[in-house]
Amino acid sequence: ERERTGALAALVDPLAAAGIPVFAASTYHADLVLVPERTLDAAVKALKEAGHQVTRTAP
Repeated sequence: ERERTGALAALVDPLAAAGIPVFAASTYHADLVLVPERTLDAAVKALKEAGHQVTRTAP
């Protein structure tokens, strides 16, 4: 398997392992990871289990 590095892989890998589809976009200023709204709770859970700090705010 090819070795992966970087912040984007650290976010996308646990989501992929949880079967959550993502749309990733990289810009000069930021990497964005979007998930379908229906999978938001599962995505937050997967990221927290992977050791990420997740903060949710109401729209």
